Amino acid sequence: MCDLFDNINNLYYYIFSTIKSEYGGNVIKNSQPLPPQVLWGNQLDNLRRCGYPLPAYDEVAFEIPFSEELKLKLGPALLVDYETPIAKQCQLLGIENYLNLTHHKDWGMKPRSRWGWIYEVDDGRKVLGRSPNNVIEEFNRNKRRGLMTVEGLALYRENPDLLLNHFVDLIGSRYFRTEDVCVPHLHLNGNELNRPSLVYGPLGADNPKWGSASCVRE
Repeated sequence: MCDLFDNINNLYYYIFSTIKSEYGGNVIKNSQPLPPQVLWGNQLDNLRRCGYPLPAYDEVAFEIPFSEELKLKLGPALLVDYETPIAKQCQLLGIENYLNLTHHKDWGMKPRSRWGWIYEVDDGRKVLGRSPNNVIEEFNRNKRRGLMTVEGLALYRENPDLLLNHFVDLIGSRYFRTEDVCVPHLHLNGNELNRPSLVYGPLGADNPKWGSASCVRE
């Protein structure tokens, strides 16, 4: 029982140690992710449904009753698996991977643990139609960063209908080709019955149906 209350107290420390973001709302100041036991919506259920390998301990030992006001302050949050290989996650999610992952590199810092939370997630709608190069400076100015590929996969996991609205640039990662540097992105491959696909495109390309997904930079 004492361990339970310690975990709850640690959780509230994470939540209320916040800083103000110029992009709007409050964000977690502490760089450590929320414990993976904490459920945000039905993300743990979705991980199980997709067949993700989960830790042996009981992640649902308790749930914290987040208020709607608190959820609004934290913004949309995603639980990200940073260790399961991209190719494996694509397989679990039904995404066709067209990347040679030996040419793929993450541009941002990842947590040391397998699991991590990201906050104030935007799926790219706020910068729809703008190239990755065009939004990088704005993200930096507003204390935001582009999602890495594994974070984009978590975004798709929680919203599989996302690509019916628009396609997503993942500018927190890079894909290196012989002649240029590109960014990974998620789209629907029209040649395969609109199957979701992980592909790449130029940093300078803009398209009204594409947007760069982002989260707050901690």
